[in-house]
Amino acid sequence: MKIICIFVCFTMLWYIPFSQIGRITDNLRTKKSVDRDTVPSIDSSNRGRLQAILDEFTDTLIVKGDEYKITHFYAVSNDIKKRMLLAAPDEVFDKKINQYSSLIFEEGNGHSFNIATIPLTHIIYLKKMGVIIGLSKIVASPYHIVIYSKDGELLCKRTLKNLELKLSKKELSDQLKMYPALSKCLEQNFIIKENENYYIELTSCVINILGRDSLLKMNKLVSSQYFPLMGSSIDAGLFSKYYHSFSDSDPLHDLVMIGTVPYLLILNSEEGRQVNIPLITKALCEAK
Repeated sequence: MKIICIFVCFTMLWYIPFSQIGRITDNLRTKKSVDRDTVPSIDSSNRGRLQAILDEFTDTLIVKGDEYKITHFYAVSNDIKKRMLLAAPDEVFDKKINQYSSLIFEEGNGHSFNIATIPLTHIIYLKKMGVIIGLSKIVASPYHIVIYSKDGELLCKRTLKNLELKLSKKELSDQLKMYPALSKCLEQNFIIKENENYYIELTSCVINILGRDSLLKMNKLVSSQYFPLMGSSIDAGLFSKYYHSFSDSDPLHDLVMIGTVPYLLILNSEEGRQVNIPLITKALCEAK
């Protein structure tokens, strides 16, 4: 069986192969963390709030400088959490549907935007690059990384899941034959091929199609290669509130762009590691 891999890159520049990520990041390892214009302060009381969060609360994050202000308002409740888990992921960006989480950007010259977004725990504004990075440790959030232009255009959205499905080429082909709908699901999944194995993020779409019990019986689930401390429960979205992943006090190490397209995000983990997270979707969408 032949598996066709499709690399999706929304850019007018010539495409840079996925395998070149290593070469790009090698040049970054010797440099200091990216010059960030603003990172919201996360003090010990804030970290305590994340660890002992209430089931229902509202909160506001504010990042501001002399010429701009970024405000993020979000509400969390058991009902909202359930809706996030059951809704189509991109509904979170629809203001008519999502009235619990918004991002407001204001500049001194009168330029502004007000958009619906995922519930964020961290906001980083890279003024020189003209991008706003939003990070979320909230397990129920449909995405955990979003990147916007200063005009409010969504440049990137990315999940971070605590588990991955490790399959050989034959096993993946077999699953695609047994579950045709899985092909569509994988079009938006981040898949890493390593040593003839495919590592597929365990998104809600994958769980819904393959089934929780079936996944457990397969015995093919492994911890996230990015943040192993995120946990090993397939039911994390139901029982956990926050992931243990990137650093609270200094989450961003660097952002690699191809033109105006985010390509690679390098985050600092809670343990002090630099974690390379690809932002270009590598999807296997067809098996023959």
